[in-house]
Amino acid sequence: MTAETERERIRSYLVSQAEKKTFAELRPAVEEGRNALYAALDGIGEEQARFKPPGGEGEDAWSIHEVLRHVIQGKEGVALRVRALALGDPARGSTPGRLVGRADASLADLVRDLQAADFALEHAVGSVEGRERLDTTAPHAFFGELNCRAWFLFQRIHDLDHARQIEKIKAMPGFPP
Repeated sequence: MTAETERERIRSYLVSQAEKKTFAELRPAVEEGRNALYAALDGIGEEQARFKPPGGEGEDAWSIHEVLRHVIQGKEGVALRVRALALGDPARGSTPGRLVGRADASLADLVRDLQAADFALEHAVGSVEGRERLDTTAPHAFFGELNCRAWFLFQRIHDLDHARQIEKIKAMPGFPP
């Protein structure tokens, strides 16, 4: 399967599910992604979180610590975007970014920040649920225009992707015991 075919398959999933399912109906799928991410982190220590994969470029060179920083930043941005779009404001909200800030944070701090970002996303959804606008969209860098529900469901894809990345790092030669 080509990258473009995979991208369109995921986009189609996000858009179709967002059209026919409510936030409440999408929530179990988003929770599945969140749970996979936390499961991937289970038992990880500080030294393991800072292990840098040998070689690789971009995200493939990230440590688990860096993956978490990215996920937290992205999830905070998705929370803002979901609420803004649901209220009809496509210009507000943060587009999830790459990797910034908190390089000196401990793993425990990052896990707390991740929990706070999960809470922020749930709060954003709860603040608009049942009265959200679906005609307002904002572009995702890979998946194109998405409405508030599609952005919420995107979080499942993002969490699962980075849970797999963490599992891949844990399986690498040289990963600390």
